[in-house]
This record gives sequence, C-alpha cells and structure tokens, in this order.
Amino acid sequence: MLYNAKSHHYYGATFVKDLYTIYNMESKKTLVKKTDTDTTYVIFKGTSRRQEWKHNLNIKLNDNHIHTGFNEYAQECKSEIDLVDILTKSKDTCIYMCSHSLGASACLILLHDVFKLHNDILSDLKMLDVVLYGCPKTGDSLFIKELEKMLNLHKNIHIYRYVLQNDIVTNYPFSKEYEHIGNAITLEDEETSIYDAHFIDTYISNLKKQNVDTS
Repeated sequence: MLYNAKSHHYYGATFVKDLYTIYNMESKKTLVKKTDTDTTYVIFKGTSRRQEWKHNLNIKLNDNHIHTGFNEYAQECKSEIDLVDILTKSKDTCIYMCSHSLGASACLILLHDVFKLHNDILSDLKMLDVVLYGCPKTGDSLFIKELEKMLNLHKNIHIYRYVLQNDIVTNYPFSKEYEHIGNAITLEDEETSIYDAHFIDTYISNLKKQNVDTS
C-alpha cells in the first residue's frame, strides 16, 4: 500500500505544521530540515497572515500560464531559500519537498523554474518526492504539460497530491482553464466539516489514521 510505504509524507506534514506554529512568529514561509545523513526535507507553508490572502485572490494567469498570485508568493519563498543550491548539495540524499495549500503551489512553481533553467540538476538527484497537501490548481494545461514533461524525463521525481475528501480549496480556482497535476490521492473522511478539511492538522490526522507507517 502507498500509505504504508510513505511515512516520510506523514512526517513532512508535521514539519509543515511546525512552520505554521513554531516558526510563524518569524514569518518564515520555508524550512529546510535534515533528519539524518540520507534524508532532506524542504518545507513550504501556505497562507498564515492576512496580507498573504492577496496572493490567493489574484487569479489572473501570467505569461507563464501560472496563477499570478501564487507566483508572487513563490517568489517570496524563493527569497528565503535557494532551491538550486539545496538540491545540488542534497543530491545524494532522499529529498522530500512537502507543502500545504498556497505553499504547495509555490513548491510546484519553483520546481518548474528549476526544470526550465537548471534541468541538469534534476538528473543528478538520487530521489525527489514532491508531496502536496491541499494544493489548489496552480496553472493551466500548458503549465501542467511542462510538469508532466519533467516527470517523463526524470524518473527519480514523483509528485504525490493528497486531497482530503471535503477540502474545497483543492478545487480553487474554480475556472475551467486551471488544471491539476496528476491524480489525487484522496483521504476519505466524511466526518470532517468543509471548514476544517483544509487545515494541515486534519491532513496529519488522516494520514496517520489511514495506515501511514509512523514508526
């Protein structure tokens, strides 16, 4: 089963929670964490401050076929971390890029930038799991095709898009021109309300509940 094999995806979600809680007073959007010599986590959090809501609402597609507001947030994340440098220095480890909500879109955008500008780096990676929790739709079909091209060229990279059953944010933007990458991994939870379904805590509890190996 996928869930039993991907305990790192569960732990990645807990590190996202750390960004919302422990680091939130510092206004940090990203976190790089090495849990051992063989494992590197690159973490992106989503909306946590009122001024960040402007990014969610700026839904116009830019010239790169990406949600304008999400791209603005991605550039703010880029000012915190040098993803090219991180991937280069961690190429011999198992890398998990774990991200939630607006941060999940930022994660995809920055990875797309690496693919377009530094594609050779991706070939050198031992393994990269891109783990998305409650990710909205980030761009149109042309943007998605670029990501699919990346996955076809680099078999060491995989994208896992977790969607909680009642999480309506994963349908946003509601315009038909926006699309998702890959198939959703649905976390079924009929008890959680629409209001609570998008929180990272809810993703953590459902990942743990649905047979993720957290030992």
